[in-house]
Amino acid sequence: KLKNSSGSSYEVPYWMIKLKGQPIRMNGWSFYATIEHGGSGGNNSIRFVPGMYDNRIKNYANASHRNCDFCHSSRDRNHTYIVINDDSGEIKQVGGQCLQK
Repeated sequence: KLKNSSGSSYEVPYWMIKLKGQPIRMNGWSFYATIEHGGSGGNNSIRFVPGMYDNRIKNYANASHRNCDFCHSSRDRNHTYIVINDDSGEIKQVGGQCLQK
């Protein structure tokens, strides 16, 4: 139960959903997450591919930089993407244009 500003309680319905599937893989890399960059305060949110959580990715939650490990440029971006190498486990943060490459 939640309370509104006047102190009255109310219930909020919710559903629990469990998704299964395979990650998107290409050329030895798997797509794991999208980082949605916040304002200048560095408040980012991370959306993981269902079932693909990797504890190391949480380090990107407060990253103030919006860099791309592919082209090595740092510029304003709304989103960057996390990919992990299937063999080595290497993590890269990649911009949208470079993700297409």
